[in-house]
Amino acid sequence: MENKEIFDETFDVNRSESYILTVQVSMEGISFCINDIVRGMYISLISSPFSSPLSESNDWANTVSQYISQFDILSLKYKKVLLCFESTLYTIVPTELFKPERAKELFELVHPLPNLHEIRFNHLAESKSTVIFAIPSSLTARWLTQQPQTHFYGYPSAQITYSSIVKTALDEPMVFTQFNKQFLINVITKNNQLQCCNSIPYHNTNDTAYHLINTCKLAGAEPSKSEISILGSVEDVNNLVLLLSQYFSNVLDSPNHDYHNYAYSIAKYKNSHWNLFNLLLCE
Repeated sequence: MENKEIFDETFDVNRSESYILTVQVSMEGISFCINDIVRGMYISLISSPFSSPLSESNDWANTVSQYISQFDILSLKYKKVLLCFESTLYTIVPTELFKPERAKELFELVHPLPNLHEIRFNHLAESKSTVIFAIPSSLTARWLTQQPQTHFYGYPSAQITYSSIVKTALDEPMVFTQFNKQFLINVITKNNQLQCCNSIPYHNTNDTAYHLINTCKLAGAEPSKSEISILGSVEDVNNLVLLLSQYFSNVLDSPNHDYHNYAYSIAKYKNSHWNLFNLLLCE
């Protein structure tokens, strides 16, 4: 994670109640951006790595307090505040079958609940699905003292919503793969209907290609008839595209489907912070 602090010249602390604050927390640091809903534009982007990576078992309260003190804009009053925690600790169920009182039970069918974590969930209207996820309790407790109206989202939420609204060819499988440093999340849809969502550890391009091909086949999607979109930032992306092109019908690096506007100084980061910027699609 790079240290950056960018504000468009139109940013005005006195207009914060017409802004939306979006926050993404990971083991390596925190990043957040501000969307001016009047202009429909992202006007600020900040990312700040921790002095040393944290773990899920850490007490996050002190770290959150430190960043709230460091960045005054985290204490402003906003129209909305959205927050996601970068993690593979999630599962997805159809909303029509979901019962809140069974959220923990459903989560533990897939993952053991780590100590000092709590279960949360969010509904995704476009895909008619519900993401159940775990997040450190000390993180949410401290954050809510500052921004009590925050909406929390499971990490794959933006990607699932995006895959549900982007235009696709009729009856052709679409693969949307989002990369970050430690893992990737793979979403497969057909006619904008969610078929599969899974997470895969990221090691190298050869392993990645193998897992993506295998996941498609397990989901009943033939790679040679499927288009794949690469989201987020990945090292050696040119070689990955070249390798995947041997197996998929089409490979899109940084696809042009974009539902946001960005200030000029921020636009060049829209791919490296793809999940952060697109979390707003879930609202």
